[in-house]
Amino acid sequence: VFPTPEGSTEKKEFTDSEAGEYYEANKDLSKKITHITYISLVRAVKDGTINPDDIPVLILDEGHGALGPETRQIVNRFTGLRLGFTATPEFSEDRKLLQLLKEEIFRMDVSEAIQEGLICQTQAIHAFTNVDFSSVKVTEGKYDEEQLETVVNIQGRNLAAVELYEKKFSHLKAFVNCSGVAHAQKVAELFKE
Repeated sequence: VFPTPEGSTEKKEFTDSEAGEYYEANKDLSKKITHITYISLVRAVKDGTINPDDIPVLILDEGHGALGPETRQIVNRFTGLRLGFTATPEFSEDRKLLQLLKEEIFRMDVSEAIQEGLICQTQAIHAFTNVDFSSVKVTEGKYDEEQLETVVNIQGRNLAAVELYEKKFSHLKAFVNCSGVAHAQKVAELFKE
């Protein structure tokens, strides 16, 4: 749904096409548009459920997530139009979205997005908690989620987040990024207390 011109609050739909979902228990490829995770895309192409030649447009949201070796190999099999969207086009020296898409058609940095009113102005405050990540396994540039959750879901660290919020930001709404479900549940309990 997109706003109409001249700042009207009336909204119109961009397309009337229905979308199917293809991941976990949802396996609907019957619609014109399909939402699919990168992991499911790799599996579906490998097992022949999806033929890349049958897909005229592939849209990569959080496109930097497609830069791992296996996902990149699968995405490169799609010969139609490939569009990628990301706030991290240069994930690392050897993992850049332009290596996968070849041409950049639009770029907006954070200051431009703030000026356009698309995002709010931000201020970063670093709260160092002396967590040692050296024991956490890294595969294709991503931490092992279970190991990461064990390392960061520490009572003192979680309490530090609550205390920082209470001291400096209790007059504001906030959200907390956590490393997994158990971590989120523990932090939520502390904020409720």
